[in-house]
Amino acid sequence: MIDLNQLFSSIDPNPFVLSILAKIKHDLEVDQVFISQFNSSGELENIINGSELISKKKDSFQENSLYEISDSLIGKIKKNQQSYFTHDSDDLTEDTYPLKRAELLFPIKLKTPQVITVNEDIELWGILSIYDYNYERKWQEEQIKQIDEIISILTLAIERKIIFDKLIETQQQCQSYSLLDDQTGLANYSAFIDCLDYEWRRLAREKQPLSLILFKLRFEAEFNTRILAKIGYLIQEEIKRPADLGAYFGNNKIMIMLPNTNSSGALWVKKNIFKSLAKITNAQKSFQCVAEILTIIPEYNQDYNSIINNLEKSLPNFE
Repeated sequence: MIDLNQLFSSIDPNPFVLSILAKIKHDLEVDQVFISQFNSSGELENIINGSELISKKKDSFQENSLYEISDSLIGKIKKNQQSYFTHDSDDLTEDTYPLKRAELLFPIKLKTPQVITVNEDIELWGILSIYDYNYERKWQEEQIKQIDEIISILTLAIERKIIFDKLIETQQQCQSYSLLDDQTGLANYSAFIDCLDYEWRRLAREKQPLSLILFKLRFEAEFNTRILAKIGYLIQEEIKRPADLGAYFGNNKIMIMLPNTNSSGALWVKKNIFKSLAKITNAQKSFQCVAEILTIIPEYNQDYNSIINNLEKSLPNFE
């Protein structure tokens, strides 16, 4: 008996899906139970077995006979939208010969229109496969009926999984957006300070240099949104290392953080950015840019906020 309370007791349905697969394997006393999930192109892409969630590309798990489904069977199930089982007919060419196993395959079809929409309008979500390596085993009608009943519960869990995964994706997107500046796509001030705090403590411990480059831009207001977007993209192209970070401070100021970088390295980055800026702004004669570099070996007792303020005050004036 499947306990539906387990499905609704948590927002994450994944453990419930796994428990259903494990139950099928136990009750039917079979060797293999897994779900093959289709991607948006209708190809088999991911698998879920009875002990864990596995995400693998088709090429990697189709080579493994544990998770293999013949293309002809996939096409048959897609076309007929019905379950398949070996020894359903006397014609062995319709079976899995020469794989030497008895198979039960059930299509998993989404039912809720809203969930189908979230799933990119794909109704056939995947295939439940049940393998017994005793090829002579003949499936009983009551076993097939039992799995049909379980499929309806499994479909409910899968639909909850789709909504749950979409929720996680949306949360991650919202978190990402909250860390980025809308105009430039660079980190915002708050995200920059969080990263600077981490790098400051790390570099103080390792006694390594940190370089900051502060740019201030001036251009006609009518070009504001377009120019800032281009400059944000340019900055991201120029800083290559994972720990390097560009941030928009507002008021047309952009800060670049370069951990483990001495003054020579920072000067090289500054010159490259000036060259790139000249290329994308050559048609705008009113555009100006000034910059200031600060290189320091951080110390624990230093206030990096005051250092940033001093860096802003030391910016050269526009011509």
